[in-house]
Amino acid sequence: VVTYLIAPAVERLRDAAPTTRRGRPISRSLTVLAIYGAIGAAALPVWVLAGHRVASAVERMYALVPEHTARFIDQLRASEGWADSLGFPSTIQDTVARVTRSVSRSVQHEARSLAEELSGIKRLLPWLSIVPVVAFLLLTRWTRFRRSTTRVLPTPHLQWRGNEFLRNLNSLLAAYTR
Repeated sequence: VVTYLIAPAVERLRDAAPTTRRGRPISRSLTVLAIYGAIGAAALPVWVLAGHRVASAVERMYALVPEHTARFIDQLRASEGWADSLGFPSTIQDTVARVTRSVSRSVQHEARSLAEELSGIKRLLPWLSIVPVVAFLLLTRWTRFRRSTTRVLPTPHLQWRGNEFLRNLNSLLAAYTR
């Protein structure tokens, strides 16, 4: 996603930048590094000034998720008795109560599962730093990657199909981010 969001900026920067001594525009890799540097230079002061607040808010969130989940489940259990106040005949009331309990149990199960997933996400957060690296590689080396990948395939038909697949993948990712 990041790749397709900064791709227009890369092309504009390459067009606006002076050419090298040989008359060629600066390389895509250097352009992307310049954009990442500008983003980092803009984000660093914000992180230095407010990073401790974000870190403490994330820690507080991890502590509060189980508490809020337990309170939500308690409120669900308390709401299971709403059918008793309607005054339906006993067979209808029993059916409504059974359906209500079933829905409530299902929502409780999903809430517990979500709370467990949120607590497990903390260990995955450092892996998000890989996203700019992959975006950098896709942005600067996509054509070479596509060519080298299709050359490895054994037959011309498979090379053609692989090339078509990678072109469709590129178009799909571009369309998805729009």
